Amino acid sequence: MIQKIVSSFSFMVILAIVLGAITGGFPVYSNEIATVALLIAMIVSMTSVSLKNVDIREEKKGFFYAFLINFGFLSFLTLLLGFFFFGQKELWEGFVVMAAVPPAIAIVPLTKILRGDTTFSLFSILLLYISSLFLTPLFIFIFLSKEIDIFGLLQTTFLLILLPLLISRFIKIKLDTSLISNFCFFIVVFAMIGSNREFLFKEWEILLPLSVALFIRTFGSGSIVKFIGKKLKVRESRIISYSLFASFKNDGLAMILASSLFSARAAFPALLAIVFEMMWMCCLEAKIV
Repeated sequence: MIQKIVSSFSFMVILAIVLGAITGGFPVYSNEIATVALLIAMIVSMTSVSLKNVDIREEKKGFFYAFLINFGFLSFLTLLLGFFFFGQKELWEGFVVMAAVPPAIAIVPLTKILRGDTTFSLFSILLLYISSLFLTPLFIFIFLSKEIDIFGLLQTTFLLILLPLLISRFIKIKLDTSLISNFCFFIVVFAMIGSNREFLFKEWEILLPLSVALFIRTFGSGSIVKFIGKKLKVRESRIISYSLFASFKNDGLAMILASSLFSARAAFPALLAIVFEMMWMCCLEAKIV
């Protein structure tokens, strides 16, 4: 019974959101704990990825579509919705930063959970993070006239993509990947929501309009890409990956950049986006979208 409950991604994420909001998450080292949990989830999800028979030409073509979806469509939609908050400078800054950051690294283990094309997601994530070393600073400079240090992006690319890929090559035992990944995501969401819960309770007056905007940004964009993929008869495993690229940004990185470059309030859109992205993932798992 307990194993069946824990094996449900939706249940674990909803529980993490509720408990994080109520308890405030871990008392110390929330970011470090979340990073380790995501690192483990990445390693586990990559153990089944074989790089021996990868069709580079096919993966490059898929990356081009992932690039257009995430840095093109999703970033444009995020900026468009953020424009409605242009009068509230800090929130507009938060939307710009969210549009500028690369996709969530969690897309790789989430693709594995949904039985999508994990090899494609991994290949595209790696190239998108390399692209972001140029695109993220450019976005922020064009729209907000701020310069950022790309060291953090380099560190993230190595620590949460290249290192897990290397470690996963040495793991030969069969693992219950869904169980481990679900528990890791429980820790990640619990830590992120808990350590930033004061935003959820202090910003009631903007919570509703922000929620509407982020619902459209996440559920709307993901649903559109999924619909187009089915109309074009794209294989289901690839549609799953595309729908995740159409809805997930690296909100943790966006929160760090927004709060360090501008203000703590500028990080609020990215925090709320985490909730909607996790709910979107739950809907994908339950096959209700």
